[in-house]
Amino acid sequence: WWQKLLGRGLGGYVPLSDYFPPYLGPDDFSPTQVESRKLTTPHNIGYLMIKFGYVGLCLSFLFLMYVYRVARHLSPARFALYITMGIFLILNIGFTLKISFLIGILFAVIRSTAREQWQAGYERVTPR
Repeated sequence: WWQKLLGRGLGGYVPLSDYFPPYLGPDDFSPTQVESRKLTTPHNIGYLMIKFGYVGLCLSFLFLMYVYRVARHLSPARFALYITMGIFLILNIGFTLKISFLIGILFAVIRSTAREQWQAGYERVTPR
């Protein structure tokens, strides 16, 4: 139960016989993974569930909600860009280091935007 809650970590895998049918194609997983019967890079949400469990899945949804909460006050183009990037990055987390790095950049940009919004709102209500 704890592996479902916290995941198996970055080195975790799913045994092929437990969850997947035996007729995988060459485009589904690498031949090395199919031969070893240990799938280490499942697709999208499956990756989050195996590597980080329900806790990681909840944290990723909280991150998307935070991006939405900050970006909804921006222009429609920036809103669409931030939401699209957030969803794309969360669904592809872990496949390469670049994706994980981009999540950090998106978080920094959203945090900076949130700070600017907060300061603008604070200055409006604070008498000088």
